Amino acid sequence: ELLQEIRKQSGHEYFQLPRPYNILCRASQEGPVVILNGHEDGCDGIIIPHPTSEPVHVALPNVTLALLIAHQRDLAQLLSHCNVRTRGDSVSTRLFGNQEGFKSRKTEECFSDLLTWIWVNIVDPVYRVLASHGIHSGRLWWLPTGSFAGLPLHACPPTDQFIHSYTATLGSLLDTQAKKRASVPYKVGVVGVTHTGPGNMNYLKGVEQEVKRISSVIEDHHLECLEGEQTTPDAVKNQLQNCSWVHLACHGIQDLKEPIKSHLLLYDGVLELESI
Repeated sequence: ELLQEIRKQSGHEYFQLPRPYNILCRASQEGPVVILNGHEDGCDGIIIPHPTSEPVHVALPNVTLALLIAHQRDLAQLLSHCNVRTRGDSVSTRLFGNQEGFKSRKTEECFSDLLTWIWVNIVDPVYRVLASHGIHSGRLWWLPTGSFAGLPLHACPPTDQFIHSYTATLGSLLDTQAKKRASVPYKVGVVGVTHTGPGNMNYLKGVEQEVKRISSVIEDHHLECLEGEQTTPDAVKNQLQNCSWVHLACHGIQDLKEPIKSHLLLYDGVLELESI
């Protein structure tokens, strides 16, 4: 009875219930949504082209769960080798061969090979199906699940015909769009951490330019920047609470054993997911 009372309230009609497709499909009102699903029995894509259309299947015959996992590992090791992330893993001999072989095989070539594989086997098949429905440009939402998550789908296309965005679920995208339509005044937070203090993680040389570029396209009264010594755990946590969006340019550590302990590395401490 209590659940029925809650569901009578506006905005809570599907409280603790899955939203039906005729509602979820509205998430594609600002551009098609591409859902990627990986399973040991097969990997496929589902496209919602328009709010009024039925979902469209995309076959990905050359993609397997084992390959996705392997390429996820390759990407992590490449980023680690470039000092983008540090996971403590050694560089894959499958990618670089032995140390002598690595000298003749540039990291850029490994990135290119990985991006080419993603383009040929995942992104291009999706583009072809979109084109068959008359969609050739505009906003494109990716919803990668499982081992598809984390792949740089946006970085693969040879041309920038789409504006790429990511979402975790159709429901979260719908909720975000509803808030946007409400025209609530917004605040954008930017956290830039070039280094985490003496003797700690590697210097992130692109952070300063990244913060400058974001700042250049957002009006000052909508912007709140934290840089260097300002990026304390308390300050960043406060920014997460007060801003509509927060862009994080810093190191992050993923704890695979206890995911809730994954954390951001800030100037003088860490901010755990559990605390956020």
